Amino acid sequence: MKRLLLILCTLLVNLQVIIPLEVKSETTTYVLLEGHTNAIRSAHFSSNGNQVVTCSSDGSAKIWNVTTGECINTLKEDTEWVSCAQFTPDGTQVVIGSALGTTRILDIATGECIRTLEGHEDMVKSAEFSNDGTRLVTASYDKTAKIWDVAKGNCTGTLKGHTDVVNSATFSPNSTQILTASDDGTAKVWDAAISEALYTLIHNYVLVKSAQFSRNGTQVLTVSSDGTAKIWDLTINKDPNKDVKSSFTLNDNKDKAVSVLSAQFSQDCTQIVTGCSDNTLKIWDVATRTCTHTLNAHKAGILSIEFSHDGTQLVTASYDKTAKVWSSSKPQLIKKLTPYRYSVPLE
Repeated sequence: MKRLLLILCTLLVNLQVIIPLEVKSETTTYVLLEGHTNAIRSAHFSSNGNQVVTCSSDGSAKIWNVTTGECINTLKEDTEWVSCAQFTPDGTQVVIGSALGTTRILDIATGECIRTLEGHEDMVKSAEFSNDGTRLVTASYDKTAKIWDVAKGNCTGTLKGHTDVVNSATFSPNSTQILTASDDGTAKVWDAAISEALYTLIHNYVLVKSAQFSRNGTQVLTVSSDGTAKIWDLTINKDPNKDVKSSFTLNDNKDKAVSVLSAQFSQDCTQIVTGCSDNTLKIWDVATRTCTHTLNAHKAGILSIEFSHDGTQLVTASYDKTAKVWSSSKPQLIKKLTPYRYSVPLE
């Protein structure tokens, strides 16, 4: 009997049969996106959830088919290092930022450059569209963020006020405000119409690596170099002359050996997913401020997390040079991700 079991186990390993590590009534699978030659810094879904665009420290961006895990296109300039990438809201185009400070909007089907945006004096760190796709905000090493008219290709506003690298910039859900994160230890909320700062979120001498609005626009989630993620309530303090105080800090590792590298609100803002330096995803309950689930998701630290627009998928990007698209039959089951030994197609 023991010999028979040994033979069966050997056959399963050789055939690479897909075996869930945990047996549950409803399982969650992932698709492995493999092809970059260095750490993947970011990964973003198209609006319909059918594609993912990744950006890597190898200097390229890649567009992937979520169902098959196949790389559809590689975006790489001959003379420029691609530093960030994001889809347009309609999913037909992709914007890429470069190390030389230029931003290009490309047609996915043809690869043709539709528009080049010039104005930054150093590397473009991030590029995000407004909800209607008419405006773009970019963040740069030159300590500024810029607002662009996508149709005309001209800069309509420059956000000045940070004293160090601006790592990210994003529109609020209603596109009336912009949120920036900087190595100067602050995040700022700006009036998108007049390019003036409304609030400053001070992090006490640590670098703020990213910042994002909640879906309802009332909260901000930041990740900083001290290895923590913080939640900030914008409804508490409406006085622009006073700094906004953080509501609470997410990091259940008391000795600080594990750092939070990325974070994302769930669609309903009741949960937060963090990607950590110990290769894990952690699910946090916002109401109780506790970590409810931990998943060993990658072979190295997780640099980027994003939910699909319908909340049924989650994409993670890692130092291990891979991205993974996690799928669940129901949005709420994202918190019960079940890892598989091998990558499998989504169904």
